[in-house]
Amino acid sequence: MITDNKQTKAYCSPDKLSKVLGLELCAEVSYPNATSKLNAPYFPLTGPVSAGVYVNKRDTHTYYEMSAKSKHVS
Repeated sequence: MITDNKQTKAYCSPDKLSKVLGLELCAEVSYPNATSKLNAPYFPLTGPVSAGVYVNKRDTHTYYEMSAKSKHVS
């Protein structure tokens, strides 16, 4: 198991998209970088890996309201 040379990558949706949707989608992954080790096992056996996806609220409203109407024609 390799525990040194830990790499962490994170990405969030662009600001323009967050303003339109009111939500920001983010993802993060952390893993040991074993590319410099000659006898390292193949991924995912290299060591501890973590990943996450989360959503952040970016607007100020507190609820959504939907309505629907139907018209019956005889």
